[in-house]
Amino acid sequence: MVFGRFNPPTTGHERLIRSAQKIARGGHLRIYPSRKQDKDKNPLDPIQKIEYMRKVFPEHKDNIIDNENIKTIFDVLVAAYQQGYSEVNIVVGSDRREEFERITAKYNGKLYAFNTIKVLSAGFRDPDMEGVNGISASKMRKAATNNDFSSFRRGMPSIAGDQYTRSIFDAVREGMGLIDPN
Repeated sequence: MVFGRFNPPTTGHERLIRSAQKIARGGHLRIYPSRKQDKDKNPLDPIQKIEYMRKVFPEHKDNIIDNENIKTIFDVLVAAYQQGYSEVNIVVGSDRREEFERITAKYNGKLYAFNTIKVLSAGFRDPDMEGVNGISASKMRKAATNNDFSSFRRGMPSIAGDQYTRSIFDAVREGMGLIDPN
């Protein structure tokens, strides 16, 4: 499973999802976008975000879960446990691995009771690097703040194309209160 803000979706998220697909090896892959929305870190509302994700990750559109009751990683794990799973793999960026290991283990036996919870890295991520290893939604939101479409475009999955990327760019700017929705 993958859980994240995806606000906006990036080439880094594409890498994360592809890694999770490989780890699932034909098993169930579930992608859970968070439901938070605010002007700073979550400018896309959940419905918008899920629509954009399904367009830029079309091979995974059925794996992207739209459930307004699942808001946190704990909600994800409780739901998986209630569905009868006894083992889960959570795939995260390398910069989030230790945090997810710590918090998911802390509540195993309290909120859920998995035999195994593995937190696996989708690969190295360094926000100071260029390209997919350094891309982040934070950099994308900064490009939107600076009205820098070119930088924003470089962080989007190539399948998005310029026109669709412009739509996401404008939606991020609108969600951040940088442009008038009318």
